[in-house]
Parts: sequence; structure tokens; C-alpha cells
Amino acid sequence: IMRNAINDRIDTQTGKNICAVISKDEYNNLISNFDKNILKQTIKEARKLILKMEEFKHLIVTSARDRQVYTICRYVQDLAAEFHSFYNSTRVITEDIELTKARLILIEAFKTVLANALKIISVTAPEQM
Repeated sequence: IMRNAINDRIDTQTGKNICAVISKDEYNNLISNFDKNILKQTIKEARKLILKMEEFKHLIVTSARDRQVYTICRYVQDLAAEFHSFYNSTRVITEDIELTKARLILIEAFKTVLANALKIISVTAPEQM
């Protein structure tokens, strides 16, 4: 899920994150260098969101097989609701740079899954609102 991860730098004065898409090798290196406790904490906090993103692969197959595109529309709504819950309950940018990186990677994974789901149903989404 998280193959299109991001490499972030935090501007400590403004609190803004500066993100760039990284390669799969760079992502694997980034993940391997993470503190395992930080990964476990992030996974625990975002368990429902991660499980919802994981459903996407199966949903595409069943939706195509059964010719039920509406299931993808419902999935997009559920995924967005799950992300909203995660985002409201969890501070993404923190003093702990490693924890912030883990959460930003999760957000990039969500963004990728959402974009792919919207693309399947021919809906374009703005980069910013």
C-alpha cells in the first residue's frame, strides 16, 4: 500500500512539511531505518484506516467481476470517513521527526489509494481545497 511514500522535511519555523515522492528503493531504505516502536505506534493509531486501504485490492476485483461500480463509490466515502477520523484524532506533525515521517507516509498511501479509486470511477480530485 505504501509504495509511493514520501520523504519529508519539516520547516520548524513554519511547521510546514516539504514532501517529494521517493523511489521504491528509497522507501524501503526509509522504512528499514525506522524505529520499530514508532512503526508499531503509527499502525496501532491508524489500524482502521490501514485495513480500509487494504480492502481496495479485493474491492476492485469483486466490483469488476460483479459489474457493480457503485461499490467503489461507497468505498471512497468510507475511506474518506476513516481518514477524517484518523486525522481528527492524531496530530500528524509532531516534535518527533520519525513519528511525523511515519504518519506522512501513511497519508501519502491514503492519497494514492483515494486517487486510484477516484480515477476508476472517472472523478478528478483537486490537489488542494
